[in-house]
Amino acid sequence: CKEGGEVWVEPKWDKVWFPDAFEGTMAQLLVALETGEKPEIDGEDNLDTVALVEACYRGAMEHRIFTIDEIRSA
Repeated sequence: CKEGGEVWVEPKWDKVWFPDAFEGTMAQLLVALETGEKPEIDGEDNLDTVALVEACYRGAMEHRIFTIDEIRSA
């Protein structure tokens, strides 16, 4: 919805992005399970991503900078 607008507009895409984005990561996970090797993207990466998003939200609410380490250690 545009600022000040009263109509909600839902975007439509011709292609579905989820399977394409999901396939490579899931394939890496399956290979890692079979070989015992660490996948290129693992849970630690995902925790850092969530911590980054949380740092952005908290920083906006409290008007200060948060580091990923601050969020991860909380």
